Amino acid sequence: MSQPELEHWSNYWRSGVQTSLPQDFKENYDGEILSFWNHQVEQLEDGAKIVDVCTGNGAIAIIMAKMAIKLNKKIQITAVDISKINTNALSKRYDRKIMSMINFKSHCRIEQLHEQIEHEQDLIVSQYGLEYSDLNLSAQSMAKVMKSGGRLVFLSHSSKSDVFQYMKVEFRIYEWLEDIGIVGIFNKLVAKKISPDYFKKKVFKITSEYQPPVEFQSQPLFGSWLNLIRQFQQMSDSIIYQQTVALADFLKQHRYAKSRANDMLNVAEKVKDDGWLKPLVLNGLTLKQNGHILYKEKHMAGDWFEFQKVN
Repeated sequence: MSQPELEHWSNYWRSGVQTSLPQDFKENYDGEILSFWNHQVEQLEDGAKIVDVCTGNGAIAIIMAKMAIKLNKKIQITAVDISKINTNALSKRYDRKIMSMINFKSHCRIEQLHEQIEHEQDLIVSQYGLEYSDLNLSAQSMAKVMKSGGRLVFLSHSSKSDVFQYMKVEFRIYEWLEDIGIVGIFNKLVAKKISPDYFKKKVFKITSEYQPPVEFQSQPLFGSWLNLIRQFQQMSDSIIYQQTVALADFLKQHRYAKSRANDMLNVAEKVKDDGWLKPLVLNGLTLKQNGHILYKEKHMAGDWFEFQKVN
């Protein structure tokens, strides 16, 4: 992905969210996911050096720092992401002791990790990140910064994850809204290519002609658009003109969210292939163990893997 293509993720992390699944984890990951990462800290020696790649807004780095403090372990965490990490929001949310354990690095591509951090790392971790990278390059880069005997532990999306089933329906909503012309007519209104009166007549015509699939009704995305349409149909022309700036931002967020959903669905296809992890083996890493995590003992959260550098 080129830098412009990543703006949809930087925009997401700028909002201050802690996780990539904010509807399920409003503060930070908990339950079985939290236990998994706490267990990784329990295995570390005092003074261990860790890299959290594709950190987002530092969810896993924060979990590990908290556990290290609880166990009275001194560890060094470097948390990197290709997007802009919202360290201001993190500093307000977490105390200095936690933040002092983590060195955040924004705009750091995992494929170029070896150029931006010191080598001889004991552990590299990631959650819902590696699968978005070019693993042919990122595997090579990670292997360069790991010490002999160092480990790579990560949790990846599974093609069977509940989030992908939800995302498939959501992406159909994005496409349906564009296909019937609703998104286009709102864009024309923002660009002032049509009058508010024509806009309202066109929206009425579209919504009269097209009925959404039943499964859309329970989706928050569809509900937000339904509310938007109703509000604008009831506005006076002068109020509509006043709302165009806010509407432009709504449409921008809509585009970004669609791009993120598309990324996730592409990843779902990628991890279906059992050979997607082969580049790790080709770069001197040996699979030690793997499994999956069921959140609340029933929701597929993803597949986890532990690799070790053998030389």
